[in-house]
Amino acid sequence: MSANKIENYIHQVVEEAKPTAISLRDIIDCSAEDPEIIMLFENELCFYEGILLRGTRIVIPNKLRRKVLMAAHEGDPGIVLMKARLRTKVWWPRYDKDAENLVKSCKGCTLVSAPYPPNPLKRRELPNKP
Repeated sequence: MSANKIENYIHQVVEEAKPTAISLRDIIDCSAEDPEIIMLFENELCFYEGILLRGTRIVIPNKLRRKVLMAAHEGDPGIVLMKARLRTKVWWPRYDKDAENLVKSCKGCTLVSAPYPPNPLKRRELPNKP
């Protein structure tokens, strides 16, 4: 594969994976100073215009992770859907655990997934006479 084709492919990956809740400028700025991102730079990782990619996903700097988690948690989707949302576009070390902790600390999520939901309402028979 030529260098131009590789660059076009990487550009396409970034365009497809870029989050709507965070600007690419924020990702670039925070990536350059994030110690975890700097340590992770190995074979499966590459930089493209200041953005670190792991495969086809953008590696989110530590400063922006909470914002990304909150965006993925919008609408209280539950842990499975929230993780699926994250896995499609972003990555960072222990992001599954971070997602689980957020859902466990969310009042709305804990109410919906309560182990003992209330009993359903029962209909009463209407009397035949006054």
